[in-house]
Amino acid sequence: MSPTELRPLRLLDRHRVYELATMRFGSQWSVSAIEQLLANPNQLSWGVFLKEDSKLISYLITIVVAGEADIISIATDPEYSRRGFGSQNLKHLMDSPKIHKIVLEVDVGNEAALAMYSNLGFTVDGVRKNYYNGERDAYRMSLNR
Repeated sequence: MSPTELRPLRLLDRHRVYELATMRFGSQWSVSAIEQLLANPNQLSWGVFLKEDSKLISYLITIVVAGEADIISIATDPEYSRRGFGSQNLKHLMDSPKIHKIVLEVDVGNEAALAMYSNLGFTVDGVRKNYYNGERDAYRMSLNR
């Protein structure tokens, strides 16, 4: 495995974020929507990049208001899945001194993500019916620090 580095996302990363989001979630996001997220003054986002070629392999985008981080999107390139990059992104967020609570939604059928969140201490707060495309339910999860 090539060495990696964690760094903030920049506007120039928007097309790769779009590619990863589309690979993982379908056409939920547009490049324009990602641009708007990255330009939001309340966003906090970063990614895991391969050092050898600066390829973005995993990212996390949050909106932070009053110390509460709402995870808008987190994804890892399928080629690099289950190697700890999603957890690395989350642990970086958890280490931020200005964050006291983290919230997210996750597909009730996404067993890998549910295991990762549970292992990091997230708990299920409820279910959002038909959250994904009006078809699939999501768990609302949170972590208080």
